[in-house]
This record gives sequence, C-alpha cells and structure tokens, in this order.
Amino acid sequence: MRTIIFLLTFLSIIACSKEKEAELSIRDKHVLKIDSFETEIRTSIESAENPSIQLALGTVKEYEIFTYKFPDDSLTPSYLFKSAQIFDGMLNDKAKAARLYQRIYDEYPKYKNRAMMLFYQGNALHDMGDTLNAINQLKLFIAKHPDHEFRDDAENLIKFIQMDEEELEKFFK
Repeated sequence: MRTIIFLLTFLSIIACSKEKEAELSIRDKHVLKIDSFETEIRTSIESAENPSIQLALGTVKEYEIFTYKFPDDSLTPSYLFKSAQIFDGMLNDKAKAARLYQRIYDEYPKYKNRAMMLFYQGNALHDMGDTLNAINQLKLFIAKHPDHEFRDDAENLIKFIQMDEEELEKFFK
C-alpha cells in the first residue's frame, strides 16, 4: 500500500513538473512573439515610418494575451504600459489608454513606474477633452507623489488646462 501511495505521489510530482515546464515554454513563446512585434515597431520608427495599424493592433493583442495568461508575471505591468502607450499614441484611443494606466496603478502597486500612471492618465484625459478628470488625476499625482520629478510638469499642465482662450493666445505668441 505504501509503495502504491509513494508511486502515485511520485507520478503526481512528475506530472506537475512537466506541466510547469510546458507553462514556462508557453510564456517564453509569448515573450519571443512580443519581442518580434516590438522589433518591427522599433524598425518602422527608426526608418521614419509610422508603424502600421495592423502591426500596432497585433502587438496590443499579444500584450493582452500575455497579461491575461500571466497576470502575476513581472513583465505584465510593463506590457500593460506598452499597450497603453500604443493606444495613446499610435492608435489614438485615449480612453482605452486612460483605463489601462488606471489598471496598472490599481493592480500593480510595486510597479517601478506606478506614479507616472496617474500623470499619463491625466494627460490622456486632457487630450480627450475631459478637463475636470484630467485635473483631478494630476492633482492626485501631486498629492500622492509630492517629491516626484514630474511634479512641476503636472502643475504646469494643470495651469495650461485651466487657461482661457485669451491666455492660450498669449501663451502661443
């Protein structure tokens, strides 16, 4: 009886090991595919071309697949951020970018660039014309991270957002 229990336990451990190996290889395959997409985008930008919409969407899709499959992976917050940057800049979907910045801030408190998510979100909201929420996010950034190197930028962006048309004309002259 002990031999059977030992054998079953041993087989169970081996099965778990093989499952983890397969999981790692799946993760690695996703990372390699993402690296390939990122290289294509970088090459496109370096050759002074705008990356294609299909390339941007394909890259975002790979980020989304990875972050769904591996939510606790150390690469996940970075991939979410890169996805937000693509939505923000290349795809001009500021609303989606703002939601991703907020998600990163909420779900990844140990992310090294976490503070900047509030700043980026405020900027995206401003670009969308949502000035009230933009100012609120920027004020939250300042309040939560008063010593951050981008504090002055946030304060100046708030001032810029609050300018009326006459002040904007003077500013741009």
